[in-house]
Amino acid sequence: MRHQRDLIALKPLKQAIENYWQKKALDFREIRYQALAVGWEGRKSNRVVFTAFTFNQEPAFFLGIWSVALTGRDPKLLAEKEDGLIVGRFGQIVDAPE
Repeated sequence: MRHQRDLIALKPLKQAIENYWQKKALDFREIRYQALAVGWEGRKSNRVVFTAFTFNQEPAFFLGIWSVALTGRDPKLLAEKEDGLIVGRFGQIVDAPE
């Protein structure tokens, strides 16, 4: 079995995050944020799940749980709030909380 490593282009994800929150009056000119890969969207999905949050302001602001295709395309917001989904680690599943 060979391990394969792919780079995911995150520019579409970054644009989707900024567009979404700018519509809610968040100004990204002075906000720094990061998106952290946390798992897969479903058992047999080719979509990677990211959590996004600010890191240069107090308190930190959660920017949602997002997923993208392995190509980096087609970003979608899965949950706006931090507790909106239960995200398993890689190889696990993403599920709505009960």
